[in-house]
Amino acid sequence: MHCWVCEEMNYSKLMVFLKQYHPEHIEEYKQILLFGNGDIFLYDNMDTNEYEKPVITNLPNEFITLTPGTTKDVLVIPFLKYLHQRGLLASTIYKYNIGCCLSGRYYGRVVIPSYDLRGNVNYFIGRAIHDNHEPTYLNAYSDKNKIIFNEKNLHANTNTIIITEGVFDMMAIDQVFGDRFGYTAMLGKFISDRLLDVVADQQPKIYLCIDNDAWIQSKKIAEKLQLYGAEVYIAHPPKNVKDFGQLTKEGIIIKNCIQHAQPYNDMKFLMEYKAQQ
Repeated sequence: MHCWVCEEMNYSKLMVFLKQYHPEHIEEYKQILLFGNGDIFLYDNMDTNEYEKPVITNLPNEFITLTPGTTKDVLVIPFLKYLHQRGLLASTIYKYNIGCCLSGRYYGRVVIPSYDLRGNVNYFIGRAIHDNHEPTYLNAYSDKNKIIFNEKNLHANTNTIIITEGVFDMMAIDQVFGDRFGYTAMLGKFISDRLLDVVADQQPKIYLCIDNDAWIQSKKIAEKLQLYGAEVYIAHPPKNVKDFGQLTKEGIIIKNCIQHAQPYNDMKFLMEYKAQQ
């Protein structure tokens, strides 16, 4: 099952086509496309080593969880202090199982894991707690284009999804709205193929929460999400703020940014963009 014109073999695009032209048979098509345990999609003429398999990685061996009450090591205090200075609550540290490393490759970093639907680690972020510790971010070796960051919790609510650039932006917004939304981070300025699969399947309402240096990228992302069937709203932080991660202690401002986000419209977006310059 692929396009005979361009040879494209992409489940997301196929589902968009089927939903547009044959919505009455969509459940039947899903059963035809599903293979194995439901996470792997089988296409004609594909070798077994080309099946899309879940990405599983391991947390660093030196990983120590910072979940309250799980460790009494005084050496973790600077890491907890860093997270609290950034405005993260104990409940957020627990929800995302944030940890740290006192030695090894990720020494001096807080480590924020990502879990897939089965609870396996599929990625993690290693963020230095000191500004002079380079590079600032040292992440897992996994291909982030093949995973959804925070996939396990995202699927708790796929009707409305918050998509951010970074994990601290994601957690800042989560602390305001909690379980009302699903949350994921792009880990950059591009949507992963796996996330597009979810968008094509669920066709959710999406709040695209992008940094203020990425207006043009957010336009491209919004249009791509619309192509895959999403209802897209764009939310930027205030003009004098770089990203939502800087607003973790400003819940009211975050709430206003999300609640006043407008549905994406090309002409209106360009007018807002010019006003920001």
